[in-house]
Amino acid sequence: MLDENLSWLRLIYAAADGPEARDVERRVLDKMVRLTTETYQDDANDWSTRMLLKALLLSANHLLDHHDPQGAFRHLKDAGDVLGRWEFEEQSAENLQAWADYHETTSLMFLYLDRPTEALQQSEALIGIAERMESLSPGVGHHTIMQATGSHRAAMLSFRLQDGVAARRHFDAALSVHRTIVDEMGVAGMESNLLDVVMEYSGFLTVQGENPEAAALLADAAARARRLVHDADLAIHRRTLAGVLLRQAQTERLGGRLDTAREAAREALSLCERDEDHDSAPEAYLPTLHAELAELELASGTAADALAHATQSRERALAELQRRASMPGRGRLLRATALLVDAQQRLGHYRDAELTLRDAEAQVQAFDAEERSRFVDYIQRLAAASTAQPSLS
Repeated sequence: MLDENLSWLRLIYAAADGPEARDVERRVLDKMVRLTTETYQDDANDWSTRMLLKALLLSANHLLDHHDPQGAFRHLKDAGDVLGRWEFEEQSAENLQAWADYHETTSLMFLYLDRPTEALQQSEALIGIAERMESLSPGVGHHTIMQATGSHRAAMLSFRLQDGVAARRHFDAALSVHRTIVDEMGVAGMESNLLDVVMEYSGFLTVQGENPEAAALLADAAARARRLVHDADLAIHRRTLAGVLLRQAQTERLGGRLDTAREAAREALSLCERDEDHDSAPEAYLPTLHAELAELELASGTAADALAHATQSRERALAELQRRASMPGRGRLLRATALLVDAQQRLGHYRDAELTLRDAEAQVQAFDAEERSRFVDYIQRLAAASTAQPSLS
């Protein structure tokens, strides 16, 4: 009887639409929790426990999706109490999956609350459950995807908490498992997840001073992304490739491989300009790519080309801010301004540089303390340029 009632409730939940959808979903979920609680209280066996946990976790996820972490926390506390009393009749994949779902949802809740230490603990618990499931059913399967998700999140959280050893361990695991999923399981859609892992791992390696290793990862990622475009020349795949190429250009520039960096940045710019009129390339890519090329031309001593790219970067950053103001957008404008001043001074365009510096001073004065700390490198770069600027009075 419970199965039949839950089936109907799931249909109603899935069909909810329009302005009243949230209220309908909430009422359906409350009824699911009530029915499964009553069944569990009548006979607390493996099946009734799993049904109650599914209802509690679905409800907790719904509350998180609608920005009610306190409500989600109550349901997760109830789920944790149920799990604490649960003595498996058998250590089956279904029973372990209930534990995995609990750790996954709890990790998401702690992420929402910006509590990275607790989120990391839950992610590592998820990995442990996935490993237990693999011991029951060796080989690749659903537990492999769970392990990939947990390892990826644990890597990012460890990196954020400045635990380099744990971050490397989790990144290595995430990369290995994602490659298994893509290359051996052939799971559709997971290629982009693999590329996300590579991008984030390369950023970690760069911070650790391991630029050649980061560059090697990105070269492999670029090859994978090009295959995606070759197999299906879609805007979403071109955007993915452009993102990988941008990161590759930045990494190669930091490693002093300017020609390789320039080649990657130009390819990415071409992809973004192709899709510019169709809103398929993130608007941040174009000012960022022009800025990256300006950096490269300055490093190569070709100030005239740097001036052209810095001008393009600044114009596009200004246009972006006019559409939507944001801290990252103001950072892109500040970077473009610093590059433009550098190019103008190298070319002896001191009057233009003075006007640009005045504009930059107004930008910086409008920054709050957080923005000043976040963009300190560009602010210092402008301050140095201002000191070097000859007096034109």
